[in-house]
Amino acid sequence: MKMRPRCVAMLPKVEKLLSEARNHGAYVIRTLFPGPKQAMFPNPKISDYVPKLV
Repeated sequence: MKMRPRCVAMLPKVEKLLSEARNHGAYVIRTLFPGPKQAMFPNPKISDYVPKLV
């Protein structure tokens, strides 16, 4: 929340979007990748996710 408050604030909208996409039969593909500034998110881990969005 401290580092990315806007990202956290958008999670309910992303959750709704994913839910609607799945309800319409769309495939939802997730990936984990480092951000454009490697120093901000240097070692992404599989545990770095939001369970509601999986």
